[in-house]
Amino acid sequence: MGSHCTISSRALGCSFVFEVVATCMLFTNIAAAADTSHCPMIREQHVVGVGRHAVQIDVFRPREEGVYPLVVLLHGSAGLYSDKKLDNLGEHEFACSGRVAAIVHYLDVSNLRAVSSVHQMVEHGSEWLEAADAGLTAVLSLPYVRRSNVTLLGESLGGYLAIGLGLSRKEVRTVVAYSAAIPHTLKLKQSNTPVVYLYHGSNDAYISSKEAAQSCAELRSIHCTCYLQEMRGPGHTLNQHALTKIRSNVIRVSK
Repeated sequence: MGSHCTISSRALGCSFVFEVVATCMLFTNIAAAADTSHCPMIREQHVVGVGRHAVQIDVFRPREEGVYPLVVLLHGSAGLYSDKKLDNLGEHEFACSGRVAAIVHYLDVSNLRAVSSVHQMVEHGSEWLEAADAGLTAVLSLPYVRRSNVTLLGESLGGYLAIGLGLSRKEVRTVVAYSAAIPHTLKLKQSNTPVVYLYHGSNDAYISSKEAAQSCAELRSIHCTCYLQEMRGPGHTLNQHALTKIRSNVIRVSK
């Protein structure tokens, strides 16, 4: 079984404005297996076509039949763990809490596993946002996914993309981003006003506290509700205590 979708939107990403036109084909149930290491859940692998590239989507969902809230996960520039038993962004925890968690491998569209330079971010940023957008559309077509009030969770680079995707997609109610920000000079193009929770490590060497505050202020200026929380102690890579708090908030807001 497969489904075809065509979407057109304008969206924001990193420090520049993107035009996004995505055509996607979803092929479901390429791989599906029960994962009992954390709780009874089903892990599926899906693929969405973006241009000439195949972008993988890992879906984690409760074993019981039903329609569940969706949390879309966008990883940072370091990519994902190669060990599938490891929890990347809380996907196991979210599935155990009655959510569908979908990791979009947006770097697939650029044939990359990780990002090593700002140059790559500038060169491929629009492709990654396009892949994230197509991934969201594809996952929303799955029969066990609620098609409204979507939550996006992004870390670092993925946080920039999550904010951009949330501004462009009306299905998105909440964006949770950490170790991410919007540059003050960024021109925003939007069709949605999500609630944004922005988490920032007080010792972040890449994003200053001032830049994080300016990001929230800029989001409020375009009628988004933005909550900024500075985590005392952590740097750009947050510690487990901070991540636990963030994931608990994702479960709270994704009802």
